[in-house]
Amino acid sequence: MKDIMNRVEDERLVTGRGRFTADLAPGDSLFAAFVRSPHAHARVLSISAEDALANPDVVAFVDAAALARLGYGAIPETNTVPPSPESLFNSVPWTVLADERVHFVGQPLGLVIARTRLAAQDAADIVQVDYEPLDAVIGVDAALADQAVQLHAGAPGNVAARYCVGDRDSVAQAMAQAAHIVEARLHIPRVAVAPMEPRSAIAAYDPASERYTLTAPSQGVGLLRKHVARTLNIAPERLRVLTEDVGGAFGARCWCYPEYAALLAAARVTGRVVCWTSTRLEAMTNDTQARAVSIAARLALDAEGRFLAVEVENRTDLGAFNTSNSAFISSNNFVRSLVGPYATPRIFARVTCALTNAAPVSAYRGAGRPEGNYVMERLIDLAARRCGFDRIALRRINMIPAAAMPYRNALGFVYDSGDFPGILDFALGKVDLPDFERRRRAAAVEGRLLGLGLGCFVEPAGGPPQETLHLRFGEGRRIFVDSGGQSLGTSHATVFRALAARLLDLDEADCELRQGDSDRNGEGSGTLASRSAVANGQAMAEAAEQLLDKARRLAALLLQEPAEELTYRHGAFETGDGGRRIDLFELDAVSRQASGLPDDLGGGLDTRADIEAKPTFPNGCHVAEVSIDRETGRVEMRRYVSVDDCGHVLNHAVVAGQLHGGIAQAIGEALSEQAHYDLGSGQIITGSFMDYAMLRAGDAPAYETYERPTICTTNPLGLKGGGESGMTGGLSAVMNAVCDALAAAGVDHIDMPCTPNKIWSALQAAG
Repeated sequence: MKDIMNRVEDERLVTGRGRFTADLAPGDSLFAAFVRSPHAHARVLSISAEDALANPDVVAFVDAAALARLGYGAIPETNTVPPSPESLFNSVPWTVLADERVHFVGQPLGLVIARTRLAAQDAADIVQVDYEPLDAVIGVDAALADQAVQLHAGAPGNVAARYCVGDRDSVAQAMAQAAHIVEARLHIPRVAVAPMEPRSAIAAYDPASERYTLTAPSQGVGLLRKHVARTLNIAPERLRVLTEDVGGAFGARCWCYPEYAALLAAARVTGRVVCWTSTRLEAMTNDTQARAVSIAARLALDAEGRFLAVEVENRTDLGAFNTSNSAFISSNNFVRSLVGPYATPRIFARVTCALTNAAPVSAYRGAGRPEGNYVMERLIDLAARRCGFDRIALRRINMIPAAAMPYRNALGFVYDSGDFPGILDFALGKVDLPDFERRRRAAAVEGRLLGLGLGCFVEPAGGPPQETLHLRFGEGRRIFVDSGGQSLGTSHATVFRALAARLLDLDEADCELRQGDSDRNGEGSGTLASRSAVANGQAMAEAAEQLLDKARRLAALLLQEPAEELTYRHGAFETGDGGRRIDLFELDAVSRQASGLPDDLGGGLDTRADIEAKPTFPNGCHVAEVSIDRETGRVEMRRYVSVDDCGHVLNHAVVAGQLHGGIAQAIGEALSEQAHYDLGSGQIITGSFMDYAMLRAGDAPAYETYERPTICTTNPLGLKGGGESGMTGGLSAVMNAVCDALAAAGVDHIDMPCTPNKIWSALQAAG
């Protein structure tokens, strides 16, 4: 299949013709503004909206009592922790509107609905709330301390979940027999997702049909519909979800937010369309955040450097409530990424998820996989330095060889394909490794520390296995690909149009992707977990096969030829002599209109496919080179090389773009980003882009991206995920490069974010 460099979405988006949620508000809409808590933890003694309702522009006020009258519940916890002998899950679902207590700064207690945005905001500011402040619990250590303030009655000890996997006894035995044991304590701070487009929503209710409509940016309308409907305690069919263009998602737009349910309540109460768009401060305090992990890890090696066992204790800060998937990410996704490309025979991991007075955490690009991979890659570099091994040789001696595929790792997951040593060697060949030590010496003369870091990884990709896709015939000789996924800058319109044309042997202009309407496809599992191409591609291949099978049988009936003797090409079936032909669009019309056809050939050629996609295991090796100014502590990215195995590639430009974005986010997380809360008050310190330091364009190098694919054997198109590889490989590569540079100055380890101040302080402490 040819590589399409010009994406069909681009012209519309770059010329300002995108359709984002905030652009879609009807002219007669009402507007909402939320009353939010200024406290991280407090009892709510009373709420009064009397003064706000005195404003003639104010239409209504909705609080927790109003939601209770409508029968709404809390946001459901759909993914808990996998079963294990020591699994524990305490249900603490996210409250839509706070009632008796608030648990983080910015938590909504109510919303004012008015005729203008300004009137709504002014009225929200004068809603009277009487609070009794309580002590705040910030950070996982504070939450799990013996005398910690208890935040929820349903979570004793502030423990939301616990999960263990692996053989503890065999790991202990291996540790006792090891020639070397390397220990590390690693901290990965909270980060904000910070998409370009803030959350926005348009809510409507039709009393005649008792049906709601929610327009909002999402990562899949079916997925969002399921979660919102469960929150409203209604059947999914009573809710229509619409999504048009989305300005960034990265995992944070998968699930129901409190604002969505509250706005639908407001639409029902007022009988009008109600609109809301988040401010950036609301986004920084109320969008789900991510990471917030504290890890103690040990790696056991024999005298030759072969890995014997890994033991990990992970303590994760989930924030104020369990979200739909936070415990699952911290347990399942984290643990499955610990193994990586290495033949480690024994692994034991224990994960404890704690509740605190900060914004809830959820998915963010990689969703547990970068954290797990980072632990292993950091342990390897520390083992090399402390025990006298070469870090590259140490990786190579422990890597699973290509000849071992398929390979069942220590936790039971089967890698179907991959050439991990080959990718490592290919990457090293691109970075001029023999010349690195000369460059390092030259940099030292100039007062700079040069470092080289590797990030080798294997990540499980695929997320929810279920996927549904429809191929539907439309007017103008067009086949619509109706997908439950959602393009998020991921070029679905380009990729899936081209794939449909290839599978059906049509021109690309004959095919068009449609997404973003749960009435067309409310069953899909959405765009997340690097699953879109794999799951939707497999579903499309299945649908195309079913469609062509039905079309062939109908063509055989109409052309009076045996089905097996018909030739299909360029969208039409031909007789053996080429004298007669009938195309798909003609066949569809006959199937819809003709009478007397067998039941299985009538009704049109529209086809639905439901599939269960198996996980894939994208992998690769990323190499980063950094320079650190000893006088200022500033890190400069000098070079970045990534070599990735994403299986069969449908569009090289799109894959490269996904890698570029993920790498940029990895560099930002490693060097500058942190969602910081004051330990005493629980106030967020990084509430705007003046304080939250995302990567700037000038801080990123020119990436060098290479493909070394091995074909995946678990799906018919040979695809693997690729949307999160840049983050998973990048976080380890950049952090290992920084720590490699600092090692020359006597600094053994530094935690992210590697800010100039933190590096300068570490250098001063090391003398």
